[in-house]
Amino acid sequence: MSLEAKVIEVIRTKYPDGIRIDPVKKLMLENLVGEPISDEIVEAVKKSMYTDRNGVSFLMESIATEDVIKQISSSIIDFVDRFSKYEPEAFYDLYKGQINTSIIRNANDFQDFVATFIPKRYSTKTLVRLRGGQGLEHIVEAVEDLVIEQHVGCVSLDSLKQELPGFTESRLVSIITTKSRKLILIDDPSGYMVETLDLFGFPEDFIDVFREMQEKLASYGIEINYSEMNSVLSLHYDYNFYEEHGLTPETLEKIIRSIDAEESDD
Repeated sequence: MSLEAKVIEVIRTKYPDGIRIDPVKKLMLENLVGEPISDEIVEAVKKSMYTDRNGVSFLMESIATEDVIKQISSSIIDFVDRFSKYEPEAFYDLYKGQINTSIIRNANDFQDFVATFIPKRYSTKTLVRLRGGQGLEHIVEAVEDLVIEQHVGCVSLDSLKQELPGFTESRLVSIITTKSRKLILIDDPSGYMVETLDLFGFPEDFIDVFREMQEKLASYGIEINYSEMNSVLSLHYDYNFYEEHGLTPETLEKIIRSIDAEESDD
């Protein structure tokens, strides 16, 4: 058995709850293994362990099984490959039932933990806030593509969250409601649904009609009130517009803002 393996075995039997390998503990380890331990061996041992922010090192097996560690690793790597970033909080919530939460107590600990066995180019790709730029565009487009291509434009928020374990639900809602121009969140009696704008089945002339009404109201000095727009649109189309197209004032406002944003980019 190598010296490194001997040190790990001593830690396994004598320090199962973690060890801070300071000079005093190093001497104790040397007495237990019966020979001097070089600094290189100490570093090699610590590299195979998880060390928390207080400097206490734990054997990986005391935190999770080898299979669980492999699952966490592949989950994060696959997710980052698809969406470029992940939220440690989301994966911590997903796996906290399978890891030792007396050691890995929160999302920050989890991020430090995965950094011990996942390449840095993945472990550091954490999503802190939704900033602009190519990274955000890639995330939004990937979420849109998932809804449009795999779910034909309609999926429950719960189902989408299960397919996107690297985002918290609040982050996913933010992506849909504030960043996406193609998706909208609908409060359905059965739960929140994520849908594409195309599903509403608007008349072909809807945008032109809406713009004309918008301009007329503006010429009268009247601001658009989406709660009252149903009456205006229903009179024009001769049916209950909101009811027919499954709209609420908030939904129509989001749709118009999405269209405005697209037109401003053209």
